[in-house]
Amino acid sequence: MRINRVFESDGRAGITRAGSLARRYARMGFGVESQVRYHPSDAENGDMAAWQRYVRQVVRALARNRSLVALTITNEVNFPVSPNTSDGAFKNALDAIVRGVVAARAELKRRGRPDVALGFSYAYRFLPDRDADFWRGIAARATPEFRAALDYVGVQLYPGLVYPPVLAPGQTAGDATLDAVALVRRCYMPLAKLGGGVQLWITENGYPTNLGHSEQRQVSDLTSTITDLHRYSGTLGVTDYRYFNLRDNRANGSDLFDDVGLVRADYTRKPAFRAFRALVARYGR
Repeated sequence: MRINRVFESDGRAGITRAGSLARRYARMGFGVESQVRYHPSDAENGDMAAWQRYVRQVVRALARNRSLVALTITNEVNFPVSPNTSDGAFKNALDAIVRGVVAARAELKRRGRPDVALGFSYAYRFLPDRDADFWRGIAARATPEFRAALDYVGVQLYPGLVYPPVLAPGQTAGDATLDAVALVRRCYMPLAKLGGGVQLWITENGYPTNLGHSEQRQVSDLTSTITDLHRYSGTLGVTDYRYFNLRDNRANGSDLFDDVGLVRADYTRKPAFRAFRALVARYGR
């Protein structure tokens, strides 16, 4: 279970809420991972000392739970226009990635939790001409401690929805996904001197059933994506996949992300729900 909304601006109350959720999910038998969101208050915007203290506080609270398996430090720093969902609108957000990962790793070591995976997430080609700038920004700030602490880079991509906005004739969603992952692995990560030892996770991927997309197309897009990722996972160093999200936000909504769920807004299952279960059973190990 992934806990997304752990904001620095929520302070101790937000950490307490996240810890309570994590314990609840652990009792239900789930592994737990969490974003640790920069999302500072106005007073802390750009304050890296305050951010590092906050990261250590989150780690101390969540690492007590043996079901904790991963932490994502910040979310989509290269996405600057949605402070609610992403951290790129705030000051010193690139520094927050590097300093946050280092602070989290140091605290995990102190807590005897070297098993918890650490990474950061990246929105694939939100602004295609700016992606290389993002990775060069990481390179300019990265330290040996950061590179040693980092386990994975989380790629968040939506072929046919965000980029590319429309698949080319004859191109499958799996083809577009492999193009994206290969570009990140072979071109962008080397800019930051992140090598093959850093895993690639698909931390967000989803396909809509609104805006002219059918439920059957959702099945075919999802199936081609996971099948192709699995086939080339060794070559590209992809170890994990996360679908976003389980449930539609709004039935037949007009927003890009209203209807990407595997179940409808009323929780009835789409055909993709069964398809995803079958893919997990086939490839999950």
